[in-house]
Amino acid sequence: MIFKTEKYGHLTLRTIEDISVTYENQVLIIGNAYGIMPYIEPLAKELFSIGYKPYWFAFSGQDNTSGNYSYLDCSNDIKMAVNAIKEKRSYLPINIIAHCAGSLMVLEYMKKYEGNPIEKLIIYGLLFNPSRRRRIAEKLLKINSVNYALTESDWKKNPLEYFKGLKLPILFCHATDKVNLERANLTEINMAVQAADRSKLHWFEEGYDKNIKNISQYIHHYDSFFKENKSI
Repeated sequence: MIFKTEKYGHLTLRTIEDISVTYENQVLIIGNAYGIMPYIEPLAKELFSIGYKPYWFAFSGQDNTSGNYSYLDCSNDIKMAVNAIKEKRSYLPINIIAHCAGSLMVLEYMKKYEGNPIEKLIIYGLLFNPSRRRRIAEKLLKINSVNYALTESDWKKNPLEYFKGLKLPILFCHATDKVNLERANLTEINMAVQAADRSKLHWFEEGYDKNIKNISQYIHHYDSFFKENKSI
């Protein structure tokens, strides 16, 4: 198992490589607003151990990546990463696991690039009401030295507008801990599930933002969802 980085324009695409492994699936892991978080590499390792080729990167404005953390730059970042992955192994499906605010950037990408090759999407900790966490989010963005360019309307984004007409299968994974219920409460998550045409929901007691040991509780559900028949 080798950790590898490759430059694509201004992005640094990270992955785990092993020439002896035959992959059956590819997963692009999208982090949250603050950069490459402590849970991303452990999640990538777990996915790799069960036959997935994982990829992840820092958005524009994060971790010394040029540009700004904004809907425009981030949706273009996702397009660049997806295109790079597709060029490498066009014969394998590409799926996404998106976390928190990263899920909104993925939804923006889906809306902007309707012909994208993403087959399935998992959303962990959907950020339903960004303005509710704005005070703490802006503090953390500064602590993590993220260059961001979010407008007033961006902080008021409602993800329900994205789900209308979105046809790919979506798995919502949400926890009932304090952090995740601040991102989206029970009512809001159910509204999102109902708004998405092909979706399902699984609840957990605790997320893995602060306790990466909890990843093991999620990985089976991620694997099952990606492998099940496309028709939910």
